[in-house]
Amino acid sequence: MNSAFSRRTALKGAAWSGAATLAISAPAAHAVSDYAYYNASSQNGRLSLNSDGNRVLNLFTDLPVAPEPAGFSVGYESGQAVDSTAQLARLDYYFAVPAECASAQEPQLLDDCTESWTEPRLVEETVTTAQGVTPDLTGYRLYVTSFTGPSTNPVLLDAATATWPGSEISLCMVGRSAEEVTLYAGYVTSFTTDSGFTRDNATLVQQLTVT
Repeated sequence: MNSAFSRRTALKGAAWSGAATLAISAPAAHAVSDYAYYNASSQNGRLSLNSDGNRVLNLFTDLPVAPEPAGFSVGYESGQAVDSTAQLARLDYYFAVPAECASAQEPQLLDDCTESWTEPRLVEETVTTAQGVTPDLTGYRLYVTSFTGPSTNPVLLDAATATWPGSEISLCMVGRSAEEVTLYAGYVTSFTTDSGFTRDNATLVQQLTVT
């Protein structure tokens, strides 16, 4: 059974002291520090039995979950900011799963995403969800994969916002998991726009229940 999730997080601009050159469509006297861009993501999860009686857990972001496009994106809502170009300093995808989910096979990237993401690696860190919660990961394994694709992309009004090229992920792991799994997964990013907006370590991590 597929479980689908989307997430949009508004980002208030960091203070910026330089002069701003605003596009014609910019709101009058709209300071860069007042810009509100957002990060968005689409995530899907699925559990299925294999011939060995293990459960295969698939996590993938390559299908859109309305109203967001597939994968990771940066955009803005009307009147909140201006067209710009974003420069990535960081884009990672974290996923924390119960240890039994990967007891038979460690997480592996699938399809073409191997061209723009590093192999998942086990890390000893903490994650914070988009709601500001730091979950207790006792009994979990936390993995991260890092983006190696294009570092710049246009930032457009939400109606025109599209997937950041190469940001889609598809991965799987195999283990003796339960029929329903609670996990934590999502993108963490740092970026700057040429309109002067900066965001550090913005998290789109969500608590997900996959069946």
